[in-house]
Amino acid sequence: MKITKKNQKPIDIDAYFKYRCPNPDCGQEKWINLSEATTKNFKIVCYCDWVIKPKLIDKIQITYKEDEVLSTKEVEITVPDNILDKCLLALKSYGFTNDESYELIHRSYQISKSDDWKIILKQAIESIGVNNEYQTDKF
Repeated sequence: MKITKKNQKPIDIDAYFKYRCPNPDCGQEKWINLSEATTKNFKIVCYCDWVIKPKLIDKIQITYKEDEVLSTKEVEITVPDNILDKCLLALKSYGFTNDESYELIHRSYQISKSDDWKIILKQAIESIGVNNEYQTDKF
């Protein structure tokens, strides 16, 4: 039986750093490993006799790629018919169209998810003007 563990992180780091000789006539590249790069007063001597003093590496932080979120399907929550009918009737009496009323009720039901039509209606009325969609001062 094969056991697979996904997203395994490394147990050790084997990193190398490349430096270029500052001599304009040389320009050779030199490699040092992580332990050398973290050693205080470490020096590299080039073939051209120039001495390279690499800046001390104090800390290396490895950032792992976050798992991509699987595409989430939005589940539309439907308002029960008895709540929808009562709220639509009330909002129509305030002068809202069917589309406006339906939108307000749906949004309010998504937020409160209550089975009490009065709470849904109150939430719908309180949300008017919050998103600047249904402001009453647009005459």
